[in-house]
Amino acid sequence: MFLAGAVGLAGMLATAAPASAQTVAGAAVVTRGNDTSGIIPWSRAAEFTAKQAAQAHCGGYGKFARITGVHRKPGQFISFNCLWRPGIARDVLPEVRLAQPRCHIVREVVDGRVQRLRVCETGAAEVLDQQVVLRRRG
Repeated sequence: MFLAGAVGLAGMLATAAPASAQTVAGAAVVTRGNDTSGIIPWSRAAEFTAKQAAQAHCGGYGKFARITGVHRKPGQFISFNCLWRPGIARDVLPEVRLAQPRCHIVREVVDGRVQRLRVCETGAAEVLDQQVVLRRRG
């Protein structure tokens, strides 16, 4: 009787909770969490996608994520809470700002046009503008 109850409870918990490890863009992975909070191992790459990973985890419970702590050292964690509404307790439990990826401007010539590209350390690139290169005849 006790064994059947324990197996039934384990089956209910396995189907009710979302997976504990979720990958977003191949970087941030929620290693531990439940319907109230969770943690993500810190790395520079994981910090850029931590908000999306936390929201994916909390979204499985129908909640909203708020990043509550970032310890920027290897072996440390990014912590978050899952809230019923995004505006709950903003002064009591403020959101921690995450690092933004570093970007730089690159100029290159493609098909006789000078392009300015914004390239970020995450690998994202966008074209800012293009100019036609005029050559003088001489």
